[in-house]
Amino acid sequence: MRLRRLAAVILFKAMILIVVLVALPTRLGAVSASEAAAHRPIAINLLAGSLLGAWAGGSWAESWQASTSGKS
Repeated sequence: MRLRRLAAVILFKAMILIVVLVALPTRLGAVSASEAAAHRPIAINLLAGSLLGAWAGGSWAESWQASTSGKS
C-alpha cells in the first residue's frame, strides 16, 4: 500500500510540473518577459515553498502511514 501512495504522490507532483511548464509559455504570451523577470524573486519563493511543502507533506504522510500500520 505504501508503494502505491508514494507512486500517487510522485505522479501528482509530475502532473503539477507539466501544468506549470505548459502554463509558462502561455503566460509569457500575455505578459512581457521583462515584466515577469521583475517578479522573479516572488516566483522563485512560491516554487521553493511548494517544493518544501511537498517534501514536508510527503515525509509526514510516510511517517503517519508507518505509525498507523504499526511499522517504523
